[in-house]
Amino acid sequence: MLRMQKVTVLTGLVVSGALLLMALVGCGGGNGEATGLLQVGLTDAAPEGLASVWISIHEVQVVPADLVGMEEGPHPVVVSFDPSLPINIMELEYQVELLGEGQVPIGQYGQVRLVLDPNPDNGDPLVNYVTYIGAEETKVPLKTPSGQESGLKVIGEFEVAAGQMNAIVLDFDPSKAIVVAGQSDQTILKPTGIRITQVEEILDSYGAIAGTVMPAGTWETAVVSVVRASDDAMVARGSVNPGPGEDGGDFRACLPAGSYYLVVTADGYQTHTSSEYAVTVGSEEDAGVIVLEEPYGCIIGTVMPAAAWPTALVSVIPAGETVAVAAGGVDPGDGSFRVCVPAGSYYLVVTADGYQTHTSSEHAVVSELEVDAGGIVLLVE
Repeated sequence: MLRMQKVTVLTGLVVSGALLLMALVGCGGGNGEATGLLQVGLTDAAPEGLASVWISIHEVQVVPADLVGMEEGPHPVVVSFDPSLPINIMELEYQVELLGEGQVPIGQYGQVRLVLDPNPDNGDPLVNYVTYIGAEETKVPLKTPSGQESGLKVIGEFEVAAGQMNAIVLDFDPSKAIVVAGQSDQTILKPTGIRITQVEEILDSYGAIAGTVMPAGTWETAVVSVVRASDDAMVARGSVNPGPGEDGGDFRACLPAGSYYLVVTADGYQTHTSSEYAVTVGSEEDAGVIVLEEPYGCIIGTVMPAAAWPTALVSVIPAGETVAVAAGGVDPGDGSFRVCVPAGSYYLVVTADGYQTHTSSEHAVVSELEVDAGGIVLLVE
């Protein structure tokens, strides 16, 4: 039986020895067999003159070592994109974007193939191109030989083994990969300017922060940013495992030693900012399960008379229910209150020692907006 190994593909960057990758955590596979994790990163050395290098990736394949040099396929597919994924390699410094994951047979491999979209025959919209500093508005078409058919062939040996994390980096050197042909004046992307580097040697200098974002409704849009505590600079950013499955919502950021905190965002949910994590070389900090909350709206108002303020309590109860979801006192200086709850319909119950209970009409709360309940005058019992 052919054993399969989980593969994770991501983009990252190595600059002056600093490796920053966002990856998935956890192992799993089909048919109950052991699997590990292969990380594939796209890295960039800082070139002179280039402002951007855009490529449009349709598919990432890996080629077994004994099939390198043969066009016959199909080869194991790590991830495919529909629509294709555009990446500006020049923006990868301290930036991480998760590409996806797939299942491939365990064993020895000798090549990674990046299958790219073709540029149109004439004019825009170009999908593979470069721009230069000082002329950022001018897109120079990037010719990618074989990139649209069999894929841009990046040579290098690596192993995919079960039950462990396997990691490689595609080391992109623009000074060698971007070449202007003398006779045709075409700008060409050459795979000889990209090499496969075994990450195990690099990872010896790094630690990690790993965790899981919940609920599942956040996975498609959740972004985890790693911020350096000393200067609030973002040093890594990436998506989470989009699921489905037991690894859904997982993330890992590999980082140099230092103190960091996480900022997690997702469409329709509140931004989460974590406490600080002290990352040390060779260890992994567990961020645990980060549960994002839906954005809240707020009900504001004022309770009178002033004699009620010391004991006044404002309870917010969902329409049709009897149990409060939020409650709080009033400002002892002016009797004002502000209670924030998820979007929905609520009524207020206001109590104070020596005064009659006040029950309001319903208030429709909209996310990130305030609803003014006005002045509430309590009557003496």
